[in-house]
Amino acid sequence: MVINFVMSEKTHSGIFKSINEYFLEYSKYDIVISEKPIKEAHIYHYHRPNKEAKLHNNSIVTIHHDLLDTDLSLEQNTFIERYKEAKVIVCLNQTQKDILLDKGINSNKIKIIPHGYNADIFDTKEYIDFSAKNKIKIGIFSKRYNRKVKGEAYFLELLKRIDKNRYEFFFIGENRYEDVKTCSKLGFSSQVFTNLEYQEFNKIYNEIDFLLILSKFEGGPANVPEALITGTPIIGFNIAMIKDFVFHNKNGFILDDNLKSDSKLFFELQNNKNNIFNTVQKEAKRNINILSWQQNISLYDELYFNIGKF
Repeated sequence: MVINFVMSEKTHSGIFKSINEYFLEYSKYDIVISEKPIKEAHIYHYHRPNKEAKLHNNSIVTIHHDLLDTDLSLEQNTFIERYKEAKVIVCLNQTQKDILLDKGINSNKIKIIPHGYNADIFDTKEYIDFSAKNKIKIGIFSKRYNRKVKGEAYFLELLKRIDKNRYEFFFIGENRYEDVKTCSKLGFSSQVFTNLEYQEFNKIYNEIDFLLILSKFEGGPANVPEALITGTPIIGFNIAMIKDFVFHNKNGFILDDNLKSDSKLFFELQNNKNNIFNTVQKEAKRNINILSWQQNISLYDELYFNIGKF
């Protein structure tokens, strides 16, 4: 059976590139990736359905973005009609599914398959007791965009309110030198890795204490399963996969989007109030049901098989 991955445009995307490679490696079906639909495919898997005027009959779509995103290019009405044409809609998180249900889409055609992690790269790190540490190490792993969609403005305001002597930052992603300069001006230590090989990411997770995700809108993000499988607690807003997998004061912390209360959290962390640092670090090692990419794609293969029977 031939599965046509329809990308709809040539725009480069790191996450799409990685996902395509995983499917080519792990799917038991023949995956053909193209900008526009090919004629001889049995099933069409669309990743940017809003770029299409109409979907093929035997089609599946994956929602990669946040349906609540206020960006005009992601306006819901540009997607909904295409979703209705698909036989199956795959969501990355429960919030996406809830929105589709509110739009009147039948629940039977909606499946939730979150991002996976690369089992050949990531594993669970050893626990290090808080008392042996001088500074708390925070990772921020994402490209920096001019629209500041990754929470750069909020990060700056947090920096102004937390202790430069107790926190340091590790950045992975394009254009993150600007954040390093900001940290330096405010007295924080930081490191940046702009072209880090993906195979080296696990070493950085081993180094940091928490992954900080300050996006207000996300489909995933893809580093949620990576952090959780390594036993790295997540600090972030209650969105997307964070909402599904991060439990406050257990395997991470949910921010309030209030600078006063959120900066207080960082103060309590550095002082290990009520032993919260140690508690969350230990709880994060108890991995919840995180899918590897092999498991993720086996679930897609089941969908392809079922769609092919129609």
